[in-house]
Amino acid sequence: MGKEKSYLARFGISRDAGCWRLCRIRHKRHTFVVHRMLAWYREGVDVQARLPYLWTYLGHRDLHSTIVYLTVTQELLQEASERFRKLGAALLQGNGGQA
Repeated sequence: MGKEKSYLARFGISRDAGCWRLCRIRHKRHTFVVHRMLAWYREGVDVQARLPYLWTYLGHRDLHSTIVYLTVTQELLQEASERFRKLGAALLQGNGGQA
C-alpha cells in the first residue's frame, strides 16, 4: 500500500479524493492492457504474435502472469468477434483465411 500512496500523492491525489481504493496501480495495468489489445485489434495486427511484447513490457515471464490484467470489455469482445467473423467468412469462401 505504501507505494500506491506515494504514487498517488505525487500526483496530488489526496485520501479525501476517495481514490485510495479506486485508483490502484493494478487498475492502471488493467486499463493499459485492455487499451493496448484494442489498439492492436483496430490496427489489424496479429494480437497473438504481440502478446510476448505485452508481457515483457509488464515485466512478466509469460502470458499466465499477464492474463490476469486482461479484462474482457464489451469493446474488446466486439473487436475480437469481428476479427473472428471476418476470418470465418474468408475460410468459408475458400481463400485460406485472408479477409
